[in-house]
Amino acid sequence: MNRDTGHPEDFSPYLDKDVLDPKHEEIRLHLSECSRCRDEVRRWQSVEAMFRSGESEIELPPFQWQRIAARLQSQPPLGLLARFQLQSRPWKLAWNMTLGTLLLGAMIVSGLEYRKYSEEKQLLLAVAQYAKEEGRRIAEDGNPFRIATAAENNPFAQSHFAQETKNSAGRSQR
Repeated sequence: MNRDTGHPEDFSPYLDKDVLDPKHEEIRLHLSECSRCRDEVRRWQSVEAMFRSGESEIELPPFQWQRIAARLQSQPPLGLLARFQLQSRPWKLAWNMTLGTLLLGAMIVSGLEYRKYSEEKQLLLAVAQYAKEEGRRIAEDGNPFRIATAAENNPFAQSHFAQETKNSAGRSQR
């Protein structure tokens, strides 16, 4: 029974006279109460009766079935490409499976390599951040062993080099 309307969705158990089907009795009881469903069952029974009667037979020309059978049995000869395609069908599955497995393997290996690369990159970034913070801490603590900056005691520092260049240019003009 359809929950929305209360009418059966399928009258097949009743129309097929399948008395062992539990829906058969349910549909029979419903038909005793519902004229709309009785009309529909009558329409289905009339359609069934029409197909079972001899009225719907189609007149065929003589030997028509033999012609149809002959056409079905005779097939045009296969060309070289069609024969190759028929013979290669079993191999297609094997090649597809092989190529699929290789592709999956390449994806797994590249994924593992990318993971390794990203972990190394993270480690290098962490070491660089630690070194930067450690250098800043040493510079701020006034440690005598601290790393000298470019401007302090470095004769090749740009500011020191620029000052020396000015001094030597001033001396040469004199």
